[in-house]
Amino acid sequence: MRYYLALILPIMPLALVIAAAVWFLIHKLRQNHRPQPPRLKMLAEFTLTGWAVMYVYITQFMFGRHAMFHGWYWGRLNLRPLQPFFTALRYGASNAGLFWQMLLNVCMCLPLGFLLPVVFPKRCKNYLSVFLLSLGLALFTELSQLLAGRSADIDDVIANTLGGVLGFWLYIIWRGLYGLTTPGKQAADIKNYHP
Repeated sequence: MRYYLALILPIMPLALVIAAAVWFLIHKLRQNHRPQPPRLKMLAEFTLTGWAVMYVYITQFMFGRHAMFHGWYWGRLNLRPLQPFFTALRYGASNAGLFWQMLLNVCMCLPLGFLLPVVFPKRCKNYLSVFLLSLGLALFTELSQLLAGRSADIDDVIANTLGGVLGFWLYIIWRGLYGLTTPGKQAADIKNYHP
């Protein structure tokens, strides 16, 4: 886990700058076409943009250099689902390194499932829409990795999709708690805002 954090943390400031630039550009281009959204929605839009920048970096560029130099990732395709999970059950989690990678893939897509219904309340209002978007993104990611000569893994598709769905569950819980603890007008503004 420290290995992955050591690879991700140095790129965070650059990702923040890129996300801010992309969000600002999109926000300015759309400003004439929609009313000013609530601050919470603007924060969610910025966070989703930042998540997208980090997701592209992690899934498309982070291990690309290692794969090019060592060549052992080239074209590897795993279609056996949940193998690291069964290894962890049989030999213990400490002996199943890919189990922790799978868990990190779930955590990586939690923000997607949480932020999609906040940013796109009309399009992502139920489990099915978030499930299909998470599944589609995971399949596209793995296919692009395979076409780029890197490994593709069905476990990554499962973990990323599960992360999106779990993120949506967290959104449902948050929405229920936020609706109960927020004064009426502000909660109504957030729930009724549709771009």
